[in-house]
Amino acid sequence: MTVKTGPRNSALLRHWTPLVLYMFVVFVVSIRPVAEELPGLWDMLHMDKLVHAAMYWVMGILSLRAIANTAAYPRRGAFFLAFALAFFYGGFIELCQGLVPYRSASVMDAAANGAGAFLGAYTYDRWR
Repeated sequence: MTVKTGPRNSALLRHWTPLVLYMFVVFVVSIRPVAEELPGLWDMLHMDKLVHAAMYWVMGILSLRAIANTAAYPRRGAFFLAFALAFFYGGFIELCQGLVPYRSASVMDAAANGAGAFLGAYTYDRWR
């Protein structure tokens, strides 16, 4: 059996593979045990929320890139679908962390994930 790779399959692979690989990396990093929390200024400035937002900013960019280049959605529809994909993936990750004994789920982390996803999709939407 041979698999035909036409332009459509090539575009799907080219645009969706980075997103799927990035989602896998985020999942693995998110369920691993973490060292003791960093005290002091790190906690006061909520730096972990910036890390969450930055990770999901990248995911928002990759999500909109994949959807906009492989699906026939209007611009606004692609934007909101990309945001929803990254946002709900962030919620899924938080739920998974709640099930792991050495991690905990956080609504504030989920909010930071969502903010990053929105800003990432917005950034890519403005670039294209």
